[in-house]
Amino acid sequence: MHGNRITALRWQDFLRELGYAVVVNESWSGDDSDLLIALHAYRSYSAIMKFHRHYPKRPIVLILTGTDLYRDMPIHGEVLRSMEIVDQLIVLQSAALDTIPAQLRYKAQVIYQSVTVDTAQSITQSDFQVTVIGHLREEKDPFCIARSLPLMPPDSKIKVQHLGMAMNEQMEQAGC
Repeated sequence: MHGNRITALRWQDFLRELGYAVVVNESWSGDDSDLLIALHAYRSYSAIMKFHRHYPKRPIVLILTGTDLYRDMPIHGEVLRSMEIVDQLIVLQSAALDTIPAQLRYKAQVIYQSVTVDTAQSITQSDFQVTVIGHLREEKDPFCIARSLPLMPPDSKIKVQHLGMAMNEQMEQAGC
């Protein structure tokens, strides 16, 4: 399962806990919905446009992904068009606000994602454990950590664990 799908399912759970009926689809099916929450501007462009045509007065919320902000926005006009049409833009980290065109920032809100950490566990290892989570994709600079490790002091206790898959054969071979 990829990050955007996990994000969609997490949001589904949050909204259901608040009492809302939620359906997660990869495209809008034409159902009568009070609201559309779209994840990923470029991939959701068609759904955003269809929903807006069918229900021009109903709100659309767009959760911008890293791929939207750091790869697709400069090369795909659909990203900016999606951002213009929707009522609310959501980003998942504050630095993302700087990538949104100035005329659209008024629509943007940061919602930080988080995980529950078990603070009852004490750290007993002498190593400094770092976990990098994410699939190996060019736009994520997947080997940044690997390039940084030789810069660590010789007595560094850092141990890096990567969780994710290579998204193409070149990344898979480079990650070995």
